[in-house]
Amino acid sequence: MQLPYLQKPEKLRTIFSSLVTFIKNPRPILLLVCLLSSGYFFHTQTKGLHQKPMISAIAGWDNSLYYYWLRSAFLERPFDFRESALQTQTMPEEARLEFLNSTPTSTGRLPNKNGIGWVASSVPFYLMADGIVQGINASGWGIIPRDGYGPIYQYMIFFGQLLYAGLYLNSFSSIHSSTPEKVCNFSLRGWAIYFRTGLSALALLSAI
Repeated sequence: MQLPYLQKPEKLRTIFSSLVTFIKNPRPILLLVCLLSSGYFFHTQTKGLHQKPMISAIAGWDNSLYYYWLRSAFLERPFDFRESALQTQTMPEEARLEFLNSTPTSTGRLPNKNGIGWVASSVPFYLMADGIVQGINASGWGIIPRDGYGPIYQYMIFFGQLLYAGLYLNSFSSIHSSTPEKVCNFSLRGWAIYFRTGLSALALLSAI
């Protein structure tokens, strides 16, 4: 007894042809997978922003310390992270108390060991969110706190990170069939940017 797909070789050829086409050009399928997974990630991370009380999409020790750099640059005395720690709910209470009780730096500020690369990349989206908030308040459509923490700010920050991830994946996939030397140069440029960001963070930390 023959299997059904062996009785119809044209269907088998169609399946094989589709498989070959995917192997030669997987980008459409991979793009769809990336879009679906990104949408799912965005939804699961931000679904608590409209609950009462609000559940922050930015959460955890490291994520909070990165975010404190961004928020404090616009809303606090220069990089005094106490205010962000006290005014937001991005850390569990135990972790927040541990951070607030950290040994201050020589200038009296709380230490933040995390670099500023994420901050620099998030500034345009923070400013867009701030502009949206100001526009809504000025138009009379509503009164939204200009606190750098509410849903609009977090939506825009997460959208920005997903956009950067998509642009990087698109750039990398465009050279997937290139020579190893081109792939190596592309990766080295990325590491060079990361390294320069680290040096910038060290310079900033030494100045405050």
